[in-house]
Amino acid sequence: MSRPGFPLTSPTQLVKEAAEVLTAIRDAAQRSSAFSRVLPYNIIKRATKSSAAVEQMGRTTLTDHEVIISFISETATDKRRFWNLGVPAMYTDAQCRDLAARGYTCIAFCFALEGTEVHHRILQRFARLVVHKLTLSGRTAISISKDLDEAGLGRGKSLERLFKDISGFIKAGRRYQKFAETLGGFGALFFLPGIGRTIWEDQLPSSGDLYAKAIQTLIEVGIPSMAKRYNKVAEQLIEHGLNVVSRIAHTQSPWISILSEHTNDRRKRLRLCDASQVQLRLQGISPENTQEEHVEKATSFDHGSVNLTDEDFATDLEIGLSTFQTAEYPNIDTTITGDLLHFVNKSTIVLLYQRMNSTQLRWSNDGEAILVSPRQTGLEFRLVAALFTADQSICQLSNILPAQRKKICLEALECVCFAFPRIKSQEPQFAFLVNSLHPLLDHLLHCVPKEDLSASLASEVAEVLLAAAKVKRTLLQSVANYLDKASPPHLHAELALERSISLRLDGHYDKSERVIHDFCCYCDHPSDHCLPHFFQHPPLDCTVQVNVLLGLLHRSHLENLVQCDQYQLATSQMCDWTMPDYPSSLEVSILPLRTLTSCKIYRSQGNFERACESLEICLKGQRNAYCHQLLCQLVDVYVDLGLSQKSLDLIDPEILRLGGGCQDSKAHRRILVASLDVDLQRHCYSRAEQTIEILSKKFETLHRLDVSDELLHMRVLVCGARISHMKSEFAEAAQKWTLALEHIQRYASFRGAGFTYAVIHLSLALAYIVLRRADDAVKHFEKGQAIVRKGKQDFWIPTLSEWFHYVTSYIHSEMAWECSL
Repeated sequence: MSRPGFPLTSPTQLVKEAAEVLTAIRDAAQRSSAFSRVLPYNIIKRATKSSAAVEQMGRTTLTDHEVIISFISETATDKRRFWNLGVPAMYTDAQCRDLAARGYTCIAFCFALEGTEVHHRILQRFARLVVHKLTLSGRTAISISKDLDEAGLGRGKSLERLFKDISGFIKAGRRYQKFAETLGGFGALFFLPGIGRTIWEDQLPSSGDLYAKAIQTLIEVGIPSMAKRYNKVAEQLIEHGLNVVSRIAHTQSPWISILSEHTNDRRKRLRLCDASQVQLRLQGISPENTQEEHVEKATSFDHGSVNLTDEDFATDLEIGLSTFQTAEYPNIDTTITGDLLHFVNKSTIVLLYQRMNSTQLRWSNDGEAILVSPRQTGLEFRLVAALFTADQSICQLSNILPAQRKKICLEALECVCFAFPRIKSQEPQFAFLVNSLHPLLDHLLHCVPKEDLSASLASEVAEVLLAAAKVKRTLLQSVANYLDKASPPHLHAELALERSISLRLDGHYDKSERVIHDFCCYCDHPSDHCLPHFFQHPPLDCTVQVNVLLGLLHRSHLENLVQCDQYQLATSQMCDWTMPDYPSSLEVSILPLRTLTSCKIYRSQGNFERACESLEICLKGQRNAYCHQLLCQLVDVYVDLGLSQKSLDLIDPEILRLGGGCQDSKAHRRILVASLDVDLQRHCYSRAEQTIEILSKKFETLHRLDVSDELLHMRVLVCGARISHMKSEFAEAAQKWTLALEHIQRYASFRGAGFTYAVIHLSLALAYIVLRRADDAVKHFEKGQAIVRKGKQDFWIPTLSEWFHYVTSYIHSEMAWECSL
């Protein structure tokens, strides 16, 4: 049997294909009873470990429950016993010597281990649940793994292995949370049958027929009813466990472990330490190693009962530096430590040291997130040299030879580059880290001429400056100084991307397009066909990093088209760059940004349902650096769809979350502006006016607005004018519309006479009609009408289209003047 145009299929291949089809049908039938019923034949369900385990669930005996209840009674009064697993000693050493016969020690262990099986089983469940709950308070698998690694609590495992294990614990804890919620509370975790940990944590499906059968079986054996009796105990154990884990995970910098345990006075303890050990510890060298072999981390974190703050640590560090002398730099004057503390504050020193002594997040060549240690970068780690070099007065010290100064500066620059954050989407405090570390970086770059940098260090500097430019855009000008034709291609691509974004934010859309074109296409005559052709046929040999940056350049190109109101062109080119069939983590990480741009294009055509669907799907994933932008755009879409309650439920928690420490950020401004249209739609004018007052003060303090802030400011002005209209305060409304008109005429994001421009003119006409200023009303109506006739409707400001129809209907009813799209 063969198909037209296809070669004959061999019997072996036919059997193979048939087996694959039958396997797929069998799996589908096992997942869905509805699918199984429509089949013309019966499927004999294949037994799996999970299905066999479900059968065992109903065999839990009363004795099992009695053992568990007895255990709960013992631990309810002593929660520390629950979280401190150990094998109690049955005999003293003297008794063991008396029982010297062979095997008696093992007999002792047999007695000691009686009853611990239940403890082990239940403790594993609660421990994984606690690790999962840590992630709900902002912790991640990476941050927890780094804490354990730095604290020397990794049990000899590599950081990558720790990360994999912690990720598994988090996943298991998430599953236990779901079981508890389904079965009546956390008390259910005590009574889950002992059918194997992997069944609960991995193998049992989290949905479908088998899951439903398992839950029903557990309900039938009475687990929900027993759970209710012990929920309070379970919740107390979880709370106690969270406190225990928090104390373990909170680590101080490892070099403090050199302090003596025999005095409570920090300064006295440090002065009592052997100065040579202090010197070696500060250089990252183990005092016990006579060959001065470098170590990556300390293994002792015994701080006694002293709880040191960052300021305490910086003070101790200052004292420690005063004892430092190296054989390599014998003439360094240690009094410059004081000058250093005047140049950067103590918290910056602590921050730098902590980042230099921990692994940092990077993207690998194949687009996966990896953790890189100082040893892997080839750094000869000398913290003190780096700190000394950061001081501005070092170049004025006459007792340091130029050759020594150059060597110190280069080592320090490598250290600061290593400590500098790279991945904005993965660093929650990215802007804070950049602002804290950039002064040190800037000083070092002034101390070291570019000609003295190796090719690899120059590329490293360029990469760091590109990262810093995401916070300080002016740094883009200096990136090109550290790049040449031999530099990695992804650095050239990222420079082009950041320059195009910067130019667009300044309103220079044509220049932004030219930067994208000059990187992608080498022709001398740019046309509308160049970029579509390039993105549809990218270079075949580009790396994952370059491919991701091409995707972001394509997104930047689409943003330029949207800003210039070329919506149809943007729509036709949306799919020119496509995600690979098997994308890497790096490629997946740009999906939120591309979703934002795609939804702008959908909204430009009034396709709010499609935009809503895309945004909701994107927001269901993990929280990311672009979450607030996605959320604000979804709130705007909800408002356009008239879903005011959904928009309120989405925006209010975000206002509370950002209200604590981000009041001056653009994220906070976006959230507040989005809330304005929600309040306007719900007729909560007093609340909206309070928000407008807050935002007006914020925009007054900004010395320069980029195009995104211009749009936000215009939304504030329009909202204020509309509220005055709705409150019948027409004289005040006319003043506010006039103010909005003055701003829109000079804002680059509204260049040309567009839809918003027309709505403002028509709104002014309406106000003047009510105020009986006929000449002014005619003038503004004619201007608005002219724009509407040659232009088209847009949706930059939520519900502005509805407002347009309201205004034109009112004008028509009062004056019989026609104005329609």
